[in-house]
Amino acid sequence: NLFYVAYDYERLKPVILVNIIGSSVNFTVMLFNQYGRPHLGKLIIAISPNIQIFFLTYFMSTASGMHLLHIMMISFIFCLYSNETKTLLIGMIVFSLSLYIFEYVYFTPDFSPIILDAITLVVFYIMISLTVFLLVMLFFALFYKEIQYAELQLENEHRRSESLLLNILPEEIAAKLKDNPSFTAEEFDSVTILFADIVGFTEIANKVDSTTLVDRLNEIFTMFDSLAEKHGLEKIKTIGDAYMVAGGVPKPMSNHTEAVARMALDMIESTSHHYILEQQLNVRIGFHTGSVIAGVIGTKKFSYDIWGDAVNTASRLESHGEPGRIHVSHAVYEILKDEFEFKSRGEMSIKGLGIMKTYYLTGIK
Repeated sequence: NLFYVAYDYERLKPVILVNIIGSSVNFTVMLFNQYGRPHLGKLIIAISPNIQIFFLTYFMSTASGMHLLHIMMISFIFCLYSNETKTLLIGMIVFSLSLYIFEYVYFTPDFSPIILDAITLVVFYIMISLTVFLLVMLFFALFYKEIQYAELQLENEHRRSESLLLNILPEEIAAKLKDNPSFTAEEFDSVTILFADIVGFTEIANKVDSTTLVDRLNEIFTMFDSLAEKHGLEKIKTIGDAYMVAGGVPKPMSNHTEAVARMALDMIESTSHHYILEQQLNVRIGFHTGSVIAGVIGTKKFSYDIWGDAVNTASRLESHGEPGRIHVSHAVYEILKDEFEFKSRGEMSIKGLGIMKTYYLTGIK
């Protein structure tokens, strides 16, 4: 407006008035945003400038290049409504494009109420053309930046979901589910299953506050997780103060029984340094080697689990063992007797399994 006032105030008075009214209407957008009506504000900022351009072109004709500002508005609307419904976006673009075509056809220099000399019109046309070009480039640069930011956010969310998935499922199983969503279970002929239980945990739970209890339990299980990773084993789950780990599943390994034995000895050693209320922690461990079925259960809160006689036997060996000792089956003894030290426990009755010959694993030869 300052340029118009300096150039020819009397002749361009209608143009100045249109700009003042348009600026006043656009200013209301801030009020709508302030009072919680951003959608109405976005609608005004898309429609009002188009109407303002319409009247500016009417007064100064298409020879001034005013109608080119609709192209700028189309790019602006595209950025403004990119996250809205397609119907609204298309409607706003059609509105701007319709005004542009109408002005191009009807608002010729002969029709214009304000007569300007040819040099002035050329100057206006060049200035507006440059302005439109620069603003369109700016809008699309901002839009491109938003796209890059959205892609980065999407990639970060993908990494986060992948990380969460791998915290729930083994990597091999997660990959199988991606390739085959109907994947459920598979059989393994030779797997070693270990159960560990913290001795006297119920009594300890009655003596300490819940926060301390959970913190200590998390500390112990995190240590077990590290040991499982160190020995190439797969943590299956925790149930209260019980911990379950497996070797040879879901990725087969030739030395899974040996790896589980070494982890069991490390578990005994590491927990011997942990105390709660000046009471040393003890774990009771049992493990067995045999065949199992492993798979994913559930559709929402799904989990990877294993079933079979080997699981039941390992669980019974743990429950029939003693604090601070590793109770194993005869099958485990036969596999590891050349490399590990055992103490025979003789034959004993195992609930649900009958008479079994069992051993205590005591160390490495």
